[in-house]
Amino acid sequence: MASGRTAAAVEALGTGDFPEVLRLTEDVMSATRPDHLALATRASALKRLQRPLEALEFNRRAAETYPDSPVAWHNLAATLDDLGEHEEALTAIDRSLALGLDGAESWSVRARVLAACGDHENAEKAYVEARHRATGDPVLTAEYANYVWMLRGDAGLGLAAMDTCFASGGDPGACILTKIDILRSAGLDGQAEALMQQAADALPSDVAVQLAAAQAAVMAHDLRTADRRMEVAQGLAAGSLQVLNHAAIVHLAAGRPAAAPAAARHGLLRG
Repeated sequence: MASGRTAAAVEALGTGDFPEVLRLTEDVMSATRPDHLALATRASALKRLQRPLEALEFNRRAAETYPDSPVAWHNLAATLDDLGEHEEALTAIDRSLALGLDGAESWSVRARVLAACGDHENAEKAYVEARHRATGDPVLTAEYANYVWMLRGDAGLGLAAMDTCFASGGDPGACILTKIDILRSAGLDGQAEALMQQAADALPSDVAVQLAAAQAAVMAHDLRTADRRMEVAQGLAAGSLQVLNHAAIVHLAAGRPAAAPAAARHGLLRG
């Protein structure tokens, strides 16, 4: 059971108060046998604060103190991967899997590490293992889809993966936006734009899709459509920083420079 300070640190991590996490776990390294959860929570906060080298120290301490913990080895592998230490990361993630951790996240870490090491055959196999465990995860599937189509030079493979994700309950907007990115990367701009407009019409309650459609319309110099898509997005999430920043871009593109700073300023104040 977590101590009161550790429980409070975990709560602060969940709310995004990373400085508070560091305050609550400040003395964790001085303990003879530091709490496993406190080490992991502090490391997570440091990574979110873009301090991965410091996070690595706590991940290493966790793996050294709790060598039979698959979670400790997973966390160490993920941080090593972030820092480009791929060979050591592979050793750590394989230790995690050998100790029984078998989730999609661990297999996706192994896939990324193997890809970075140039072992593309086994990286693809690891992605397949990850996807078996989380077929409807659009973020994982997007990572796999982009990897496999670039590896094999066949955009259809990536598109098919996103269709499988959608059929398994993946978020429709996220799946479609990834398909649009793949089509654009493959030089199929016409198909991408057609799908973009279809998605914006079919998913009027998806803010991300409406913003993407507004941006696409700006790039196509279709400012009337851009304004219409932005109006829908603002109706869904008027106070969103992302919406406000997109609104400023549309105002500038439409020749309304007086309106753009107000939108951007509002966004900066909220951010």
